[in-house]
Amino acid sequence: LMCGADAAPDNRAPSRTLGDTSMELNARIHDLEGKIIKADYDTRKWLALAEREPSAKAHALRSLQQKKQYQLQCERLRGLQLNVEHMRLQQEQAEMASMTAQALQAGTTSLRQHLAVASVDQVEQLREQWQEMCDEMG
Repeated sequence: LMCGADAAPDNRAPSRTLGDTSMELNARIHDLEGKIIKADYDTRKWLALAEREPSAKAHALRSLQQKKQYQLQCERLRGLQLNVEHMRLQQEQAEMASMTAQALQAGTTSLRQHLAVASVDQVEQLREQWQEMCDEMG
């Protein structure tokens, strides 16, 4: 068992972002949609030839089966893409929550620093003194 500097280097591929994965899924879905259209066209073409060519029905059936396979695969990819999009939205919400927490922490620190310089009682005392001076002048 190796550990520390003797351990083998990590040769895994860099992790993909959710955006990269979503774009890849979009491209594959688009490709499958093109294949579905072609299989549908081929099915119709073979059915039109069925009266004249004995093997046309078999070709039409194969094209129809291929179209169904493409449709199933396309639906699976759409489900995966929905999961990726959901995860991307959750990640975005987590990032916003983290930013908010950091801003609140910075605000709290700043407020504590300002309160250390002058307490609320001191500010109130100064305001009262200022008010008394204004009353004496006016």
